Amino acid sequence: MSIQDKIEKLEKEFRGLSGIEPGKKAELHGLIESIKSEASHIAKAGARASDLARTIRTFEGIHPKLVGVIDDISRLLSEIGI
Repeated sequence: MSIQDKIEKLEKEFRGLSGIEPGKKAELHGLIESIKSEASHIAKAGARASDLARTIRTFEGIHPKLVGVIDDISRLLSEIGI
């Protein structure tokens, strides 16, 4: 499954959420948009790594904003019980 497929799945699940505080839902939507933007930048830059171990070690250093956004999404999902 490509990153684009995963983002589309995340958006579909987001659209199906109900009973969430409007502020939290707006924040989550903004974070999803940030992921889409960062993924686009990575794709445009041709970011590909052949060595998975090296990629894992360096990813956070290279893309700290994306890692932060993913951490924020994880925190929000945890707060709303998902």
